[in-house]
Formats: sequence, C-alpha cells, structure tokens
Amino acid sequence: MAKSGKSLKSTGSSRLLLLKGAQEKGENLDSERNDNLMANDYDAPLKLTELELREEIVRTLTTFDPNAPKYPVEFCFKTQGFVPKESYNHFLVHLNVASTCLHRDSEAAQEQLARMQDPGSPESGAKSKAPKIGTSTSEEKVEEEEDVEAEGGASAEEPGSEKPDEAAAEAEITPDPVVVAPAPTPVPVSVLPHKKLTNQFNFCERGSLTVNNPSREIFTQTNPPPRVTFSANVTQWGIYDAYMEEHAEQQEKEKEKKEKEKATLAPQKKEETKKVEVVQVKNASCAPEGAAKILERMTNQNTYDEIIQDFKYWEDPSDEFKDEEGTLLPLWKFSCDRAQNYTVTSICWNENCPDMFIAGYGSFDFKRRKAGLMCVYTLKNPSYPEHLVFVESEVLAVDIHQSQSSMIVLGLLDGNIEVYDLTKSSEIPLHSSNSVNNKHTAAVWQVRWSKESNQSEMTIYSISADGQVLSWSLMQNEMIKMTLISLTFPTEPINSDGTLCPLIGCGSALAFHPTENNIFLVGTEEGRIYKCSTAYTSIFLSESEAHYMPVQQVDFNRYNPSVYASSSGDWRVKIWEDDRKEPLFEFDLGSPVEDVAWAPYSSTVLAAVTADGRIHVFDLNVNKYRPLCQQAVTQKKKCKLTKVSFNPKHLILVVGDSFGCISSMKLSPNLRKKQKPPKKGMVVDHDTLEKLKLDKLLSLVREPNKPIMVLDTESAAN
Repeated sequence: MAKSGKSLKSTGSSRLLLLKGAQEKGENLDSERNDNLMANDYDAPLKLTELELREEIVRTLTTFDPNAPKYPVEFCFKTQGFVPKESYNHFLVHLNVASTCLHRDSEAAQEQLARMQDPGSPESGAKSKAPKIGTSTSEEKVEEEEDVEAEGGASAEEPGSEKPDEAAAEAEITPDPVVVAPAPTPVPVSVLPHKKLTNQFNFCERGSLTVNNPSREIFTQTNPPPRVTFSANVTQWGIYDAYMEEHAEQQEKEKEKKEKEKATLAPQKKEETKKVEVVQVKNASCAPEGAAKILERMTNQNTYDEIIQDFKYWEDPSDEFKDEEGTLLPLWKFSCDRAQNYTVTSICWNENCPDMFIAGYGSFDFKRRKAGLMCVYTLKNPSYPEHLVFVESEVLAVDIHQSQSSMIVLGLLDGNIEVYDLTKSSEIPLHSSNSVNNKHTAAVWQVRWSKESNQSEMTIYSISADGQVLSWSLMQNEMIKMTLISLTFPTEPINSDGTLCPLIGCGSALAFHPTENNIFLVGTEEGRIYKCSTAYTSIFLSESEAHYMPVQQVDFNRYNPSVYASSSGDWRVKIWEDDRKEPLFEFDLGSPVEDVAWAPYSSTVLAAVTADGRIHVFDLNVNKYRPLCQQAVTQKKKCKLTKVSFNPKHLILVVGDSFGCISSMKLSPNLRKKQKPPKKGMVVDHDTLEKLKLDKLLSLVREPNKPIMVLDTESAAN
C-alpha cells in the first residue's frame, strides 16, 4: 500500500475544508461566523454543528513518499562538484509472494469442483455450467441472460433505443419479465469428495521416477566377553615372590636360547655374523625407539598414501607426444631441522634395502668449521630421518658395506675416518682413525668399502686432498693403514736448498671397477684421471689430462666397465673408454658440474647436476648431442645442486642441494626406454641387451681405423 503524500497536519486547514464544503451544498453561513472561525485561536476547542460533523472529508492517498528528499544531489568525481540526481523512486514493495492457491468462489475453482463431481462427462474440458456455490438466484439469472445473448437469442435492449439519461439511471428500472428455470440447489462444499488438485507447476512423468530402496537395519550379535570375579590381597612379600619367579623364568629362557645357538652354530664365520645381526635387529625392534619408528612410518604412509601407491606405477601421458624429451616428477623432499645450515656432501643407497639411503652433511666453506651430521632416510618416512649421528667434524664422504648394511664409514673434513654400526644405539664410533700419525692430513673426499670376499677382515679405501690413497684394515681395537699410491705431478722435482721436492697432487674422486676389485680410478684437483691397481703401489696403469679444473666425480658404467664418465668444474661431462686418450662424448652444460652418475637400469642413461640448480638427464641411444631433460630443481637463489644418485631398484633418483634438502623424483617413460629384444633368434636377458645396445653405440663413435672384434656365434659352434 502506498504512503500518503499530502496530509492535513493542522486544525486550521480542516476548518477551511469544512467551510468550503458547506458553501458547495448551498448552506449560508454568516460572514461574522466565518470571521470568528478564522480569527479564533487554533488552540481553542472547535465547536461544530451536526451538519458539519456528518460531513465526510475525503483524504487522497498518492504514490509519493513524503519523506523523500525534494532535490537530491550526488558528488561527481569527474567534474569535482555536486550534480542533480535522477528522480527518486517512490515505489516500495513490502511483500511479494507468488500464490499457487485458488479462491473457493473463483471460476477456476468452480471448474475444478465441477470436474471432480463428473470426471467422465464429455464437457469436462469445456467451460462448466454448474451452479456456482455461494451465489444468489438473481446473479444466476443475469448469467443465463448473458449466455442467451451469446447464443444469438433476443437482446435485452432494442436496436433503436437510446441510452438513458443520468436522472433515469438513478431511477429504478424494472426488467422485462423473463421465464427462468428453477435453479438447482447448490451442493455444500463439505459434501463434495476431497480430492487432491492437480499440480500444474511441478509436473514430472512417472516413467522418469526411480524407486527408493527402503532403509534397512542390520544387527549383529556377538558373545559377551568372559567375566571372572577375582580378589586377592597385595603384600610386599607377595610382590617379591612374583618378581623372583618371573626373574627365574627369564634366566631359564636365556639358557635355552644359548644352548640352541651353540647347537646350531656353523664353522663358517659368515653365518655367525648374520645370526648376530638378526638378534641385534630383533632386540632393536623390541625397544621403545623401534616401536615409535614403526608408528611414525605408519602415520607417514597414511599421509603420503597417494604418492606411495602411485610412484611405482604412474606414467607421464605427455611423453606420448614427445619423441626426444622427458620430465621428472617430484615425489618427496627429505629434510631435517638440524641440517638446515649444512650442505649435502654425499648420498649412498643401501643395496640390500632399496628404500633406505644415507646422506652426509657438511660444508665446502672451510673457513667456518663446525660439527658434521649423518642422516639415515627411508622412503617409508620422508618427514624425519631414521637415525641421526653427530660427528665432531664435517662429513664429506659416506659409504655402506655391501653385505653388512649396518656398517657405515664416514670421511671427515679434518682427515679422520670413522666407522659406525647402526645396530648399536650409541653415537660413539666403532672404529676411528683419530690420531696424529694414523690419519690423513687433509680433507677426505671419497671412502669405499672393499668388495673382496676372501679377506677375513674388512678393508676401507680412502682418498684425500693430501695426495694419498690409503687402505684401512679393521682389527679388533684399531685401524691399520697402508699407503696404496701417492699422487705426484709428472713434472720434474723442484730444487730447493739443494734438495729435490716433488710436487704432490690432490686427490678428489675415487671409483672402483665393478668386476675387477683391484682396479680403481683416481681423479685429482689438477684435472687428471689416473688408472691404478692395488697390486702396484708406485706405478700408474694409465693417466690422462681429462679436464682443466678439479675432477668432481668419476663413475663406471655397470654394463660395460671399460666405459666411465667424469664431471668437473670446467662445465663439462666427458665419457671415456679404456686405452683411449680422447673422450667418446663431451657435453658442455654451461655451469660447474658437481656430480654425475650412470643409471642402474640402462647402459646409455646418465644424470648430472650443476651449480645453477638444474639436473640434466642424457640417453645416448636416443640423442648423442644434448640431454633429454633439463629441469630446475631448486627455486631459491644461490642454491646449487651438489649430489645425485639413482635408486638401485625403483626408477627414481635423489638430488641434494647446498641448503640441506634432498629431493626425490621419478623418471618419465622417455627417460627409461627399454631395449627391445630381437624378433628372431634366441631369448636374450636384460643385461645382454643393454650391453649390445652400448656396443652398437660405441661402434659408431670409435675411430674407423681401429678394428672391432665381433664374436661369430654360428662359426664358433660349427
């Protein structure tokens, strides 16, 4: 309802209206009375006659809002001034509801009621002529007359008759007598059958409806747990007796175990060490720390369930549209709060347990020396390391024993070498070379366990910046060292005060032959690579000027040990072959190459990391000139990659950086293509296929004048 725009706000205006109405009706009012009315005080009570009181004063309601501003303006930022605003909207909506109900007396409701009474009649679709409920007989007569006119009957008015005047309209006009049939009696609403009206607004076909299954309840019944009523008195002597009985039972069990162990002992010492390791692992798992680690692994496997379930089987579909390109899928990041200010200096996988690896933390800034750190990580728990070992000096090299996975050797910055046994909870090293004479005089860059199985004692090989390659024999209480070879420059010695002083080289990399345990390669900071043997302590088997800057890493190919790769700070990765002075392949990566590694699943795939935070993956069988993948791993500035290592079982690799973080990534299908077996001929295993693939690649790169020997199996068989 609209608000009134004009209202009579004062009694003076009401008096003027009364006077005006009285004059229109022809009533004569004295001029003196009018003057008195106009001159009267408005606060005095007003006396009106009966005629004035009966007079109806009409108040007009308009659609204008009296509270609306008359001249609205608004500020214009363009002209920096006030501008007249458009007309004010006086229309106000208080309630707006769309109704779906029908009034009982309306025509639509009457039609529906008529259809309900006689739904089978043919005239149900037409307009119903049933009597309306609640209407008088006179109204029915008027309606019948209108129907007769519509059908062409006689009209109530003659064609020549004129419209009556206003005075005749006020007079009563008697209608012509019309014969009317008696009207049927109206049917009360209460007598009509109650039927639900059709819904015309929310209609849907029955065929589109679905059946909702009824809710059911499933009950299970189990046997109640057994209950026993127990009562006893607890005394000090009762507790003492129970404790003594339990102690005696434990001693008897220990005696039985010792007797069984003595009965099952074998003469070989290897079996003894294996049994001791199994007992130690069982005892460690029973400890509270072992139980806590198991729970932590379970929670992390639930947290990273998608990655753990998918990383072995996920394939990058984008490789189908790329011929010579691949990608690396990031999986986990291994980090520790205590290793934030360190650099990842070494990474080594456990071959017996492929989901575990060890990382050494240190720093290449030798001006600020601090304590080192060693962490043991597993793919089952990427959030926190399994073991933490703090060392007095920074760790630069790490290696795990091939058969005894709990034995770990560390090479430190101060020249010491320490051996740890992870089965023992103490952080004290099992063996240490912490002595003035029994250690290196410079930083230890590489350490390796000996692969010789005939030796009764364990042997470790190490290379240091002091130019010495030493072998360490682990005795019961000490480490005995022996010099394998001393690195010297091939130039003539310098004459100083009548003495000859040879120039000592600085070792930086060490790699042992995969099959021949007595042959190893040594890389120096001068850029040279020496081929040495443990049988000769003063002679190099071969030497080559490989790089112009320090050699960072040397790695043998697992399928063809005569091929090896080297990386250096001169931005280059080179692939060499024995008895060749020139490299087979040479790649310039545009940044110092910190590490290089061959893939264990392919003979032509290798990866290298650079100081600009990128990882480069090559497949020489696909492309011999550029890498298939160049991907940035770190997003931080001044963060360089330091180490890379392939997993021996899974198709993943881990990369360490200078901020103490280790990232794991999976190789896409284009980076790990398998060699297809020949269609005709005998069945060839995977290793043989990889060797044939590499030999075919080398035959294209070798010098054409050099003869290539090919074994003819058919002629040899004949």
